[in-house]
Amino acid sequence: MSAAAKYQEIAATLRSQIDSGALSAGDQLPTEQALQEQFEASRTTVRQALKELRDAGLVQMRHGVGVFVAPPRVVRRLDSRERLAKARREQNRAAFLAEADDQGFTRRRRSGCGSNPRRTTRNSPAWPRIPSCASATG
Repeated sequence: MSAAAKYQEIAATLRSQIDSGALSAGDQLPTEQALQEQFEASRTTVRQALKELRDAGLVQMRHGVGVFVAPPRVVRRLDSRERLAKARREQNRAAFLAEADDQGFTRRRRSGCGSNPRRTTRNSPAWPRIPSCASATG
């Protein structure tokens, strides 16, 4: 059996335990070492399986503590009558922005004329300089 199939097998086994309720939200998964012994796999293979579960949103990895079953995600979907309500249309609020505002999310606004929203890091090449408002108009 290849290493790729092995990590998928480990992930599938843990996923089925989570789906069946054998592991519920907040439960700690066995340690990496215990999983290595249980599945006769390398540490890299076990970590890859855990990363796949993390990327799927099934587990949370806490450095130095362990891997825990994540609580189920609650997806709230509004019906079309509420999303496209006449009051929102009259306020000229798009459905996505209205829902985001209702749930407490805020929009980031760009500050000032000519500000560069792109940031540079120490190792990245500098972005081209954007002229300021004063030099652009005069």
